[in-house]
Amino acid sequence: MLDSHTFARSLKNNVTQTLEHYTEELRKIRGGKVLPSIVEGFSVAAYGGTIHLKDIATITSRDPHTLTIEPWDKNLIKAILAAIQASALSVNPVTDGKTVLLPFPPMSEENRKELVKLIHMKQEEAKIALRRQRDGAMKELTASERAKEISEDMTRRLKDEVEKTVKDATDELATHTSEKAAEIMTI
Repeated sequence: MLDSHTFARSLKNNVTQTLEHYTEELRKIRGGKVLPSIVEGFSVAAYGGTIHLKDIATITSRDPHTLTIEPWDKNLIKAILAAIQASALSVNPVTDGKTVLLPFPPMSEENRKELVKLIHMKQEEAKIALRRQRDGAMKELTASERAKEISEDMTRRLKDEVEKTVKDATDELATHTSEKAAEIMTI
């Protein structure tokens, strides 16, 4: 028997996870100002394992084009430099023995347009995930109705709720995308 409350809660949880994943992906993309979130997730070889950079150092924006990384254990400077150099970032870290500076060059118009294309691709991936969730939910409702687990009226009401949930999530994706695109295109 299909429980309508559990069904709706499960769908909303899945949609929320998709939205959270998308916003996390957007945080990793550089906008007009360099943000610490660009490097927070870097894996650093330290203490016999790998640790996220944000767990071993303070990361701050010195100015719109420079990040400062101050490790709590100064012996990790070389490991942090190695992690940055192994990453896809095209920056040359500078160190004074206590901190690591990441000077980012200003983005060109071409780079900005490429990043906007990238966020639109990520938005499309998120939309596809939402559509799959909607299609799965609709199939589950149809199967439950055919098995006489729920009434036709309940099926229609839940299908409307599914459509509304997915539409709201798609609108939220569009809002996040336009905000990030505006941030990227701002000099």
